[in-house]
Amino acid sequence: MAEKQAILEIGGLTKVKDFRSVMQQIAIYLQSQYIKAFEDQGRGGLWYRRKVPNVVGIISDLKSGGAIKARRFQERPVLIDTGRLRMSGGTRIVGDKIFWGTNVPYAPIHQWGGNTVVDNPIPDMLEDKKIKKGLAELKRKGFERASWTIARKKQFKLKIPARPFLEVLPEDIKIFKDIIHKGLGL
Repeated sequence: MAEKQAILEIGGLTKVKDFRSVMQQIAIYLQSQYIKAFEDQGRGGLWYRRKVPNVVGIISDLKSGGAIKARRFQERPVLIDTGRLRMSGGTRIVGDKIFWGTNVPYAPIHQWGGNTVVDNPIPDMLEDKKIKKGLAELKRKGFERASWTIARKKQFKLKIPARPFLEVLPEDIKIFKDIIHKGLGL
């Protein structure tokens, strides 16, 4: 199955007098809306909040041999754990098209939602002192069930909700029209 790409295309503006300037203005606007989606925690509606504790993040912390990060237990904005996705958005003008998107491999699952499987190596690492310490910390913080699950399940099946950050909204179309009308000298 071909993987969806988180890229949108806008084209057909070659009759505009100041074509390149219009394309650049639209591209700048799109990029500002990409960043705004992460700041506002949604584009066209609020994003679904993630659950606490962040079990996948905890597995990542334990797998890397480090302590469990405090943020794994906090209500935090979604899709900005490391900031990589938020900082990866961009636009590119090619001929009469504007490409708007990101090349981060996990962007499509967050843009459109879907099912995924996360492998969990922790059940095979239970003799490691850092793993034992991390699981004990989970219990101390009142997350006994999460500790038990992480220590026993070798895979997690997750349903990731759609959290669109590349979405053209009706108000964007109005702004595009305004930019084009100015480019046409109207």
